Amino acid sequence: MSSRNLDFTRRSLLKTAALVPLASGAVGQEADASNSLKSKAARRGITFGCGVSAPQIAKDQAFRAAVMADCAEIVPWAEMKWGFLEREEGSLDFSSADALVQFAHANSLKIRGHTLVWYNNLPPWVPQALAGPDGRRFYETHIRTVLSHFGTKVVNWDVVNEAIEPNDKLPGSYRNSPFLKRFGPDYIPHAFEIARSVLPHTPLYYNDYGIEYNFQGSKRDAVLELLSSLSKRGLVDGLGIQSHLKIGLWFDAKAFRSFLADVASLGLSILLTEFDVNDMRAPADIATRDREVADHAFRYLETTLDEKAVKGLVAWGLSDRYTWLDVPPFARRDGLPSRGQPLDAKLQRKPLWDAIARALDGAPVRPS
Repeated sequence: MSSRNLDFTRRSLLKTAALVPLASGAVGQEADASNSLKSKAARRGITFGCGVSAPQIAKDQAFRAAVMADCAEIVPWAEMKWGFLEREEGSLDFSSADALVQFAHANSLKIRGHTLVWYNNLPPWVPQALAGPDGRRFYETHIRTVLSHFGTKVVNWDVVNEAIEPNDKLPGSYRNSPFLKRFGPDYIPHAFEIARSVLPHTPLYYNDYGIEYNFQGSKRDAVLELLSSLSKRGLVDGLGIQSHLKIGLWFDAKAFRSFLADVASLGLSILLTEFDVNDMRAPADIATRDREVADHAFRYLETTLDEKAVKGLVAWGLSDRYTWLDVPPFARRDGLPSRGQPLDAKLQRKPLWDAIARALDGAPVRPS
């Protein structure tokens, strides 16, 4: 998750009890397993899932059922991030993350790891600790401890998140983060080296946002250069493209398809890790807005899913009931609720759900 939804995450995440498994079933419509997004995706060799928080799963039975009806995978919004796990130095709390893992395994869902190294959502004590003489030990211990705790219960990991930012105007377009200040650019391959040593057979990903549109070309180039370097050393297995889309921006399908092919040529898999559509520039009328959201999403997904290296699609919330898109400054100026998720606030399918379904139906089958 990018820093843009951090405030919303902090407010929404509460201490939770253990999660209770629930039988699957669609909400507000006839349950049809063969017509679910997860089934359509699976027929193409793709995994469809959504981002969730522990309180949503623990407390909202209807939403929990909707997740199980449409998703084969879940991704914790924040429960596996450093700022959530270790608010106080040396005091690790895995309870919420463990509850999500337990829920996933009890209901035959996969669960992704998100994320080990991110410049944001750090505990207040970490930047100073990193800058101190034991900074490398803190860094390495965090990665090893988290990966060792979850082991193979997690299917893959976003090892490093959002390490590229051309606007910071540093060599290599690296983001000016606490990690870069302390260790230099080597903190990125070092994180992957540690992760590979702990979990040698678990796929490891670099995850980033802001590469979907042509005006973000310099970031695309820097991400591709980073991936190439990591790939040559056998450290990375794939790229996570967050896919936070925005109505009103022009999407160049041909250029982006070429970028995906370049990533695939490195022998890497691609995941669409945080998919949603910001509709703040769309009209207030719901029917018109839903159509614009669906059309924009379909154009993007038709392009991305045409690349066989794209193996996963994660909706960042699934329902408008839980969306970071209603949080300023990304909320609509007219105060109307965002409609950037596949299901509305009542968990009913919207044109965006249909657009995702059509894109999945039209995608080529991945080799097994």
